[in-house]
Amino acid sequence: MTDALFLYYRLAGVDVNDAWEIFSQDKAKISQSLYGLYYRETTGKYGGIPDEIISELAEKYQKTFTSSTADFLNDTLRKRGVKYLVWDKSNNSEWQLDQYTFLEKVTELGDFAIYIKN
Repeated sequence: MTDALFLYYRLAGVDVNDAWEIFSQDKAKISQSLYGLYYRETTGKYGGIPDEIISELAEKYQKTFTSSTADFLNDTLRKRGVKYLVWDKSNNSEWQLDQYTFLEKVTELGDFAIYIKN
């Protein structure tokens, strides 16, 4: 699950130096993505995830920068067996998936582009 979360932030352009700040701002979103209802039920709010866990996640995220975003994306898609990728260009315009040579655009429907992984 952390690979998907980290991939989201890599594609969004979150720099290695900004990881702690961004992860701290997104505590509730991260907690909900990784732990579902656990922290909401035990602390009363999604953002109740302990700072120590956010710090550990930020450190793990920073370690993903040993490879390029292109390599990280390609490896993550390969490991997960993803063949198609749907990009919501309106909500995630910063992703810029057209730049990745291992992705081929199959079609575009409004704000959505569908890619196949080569």
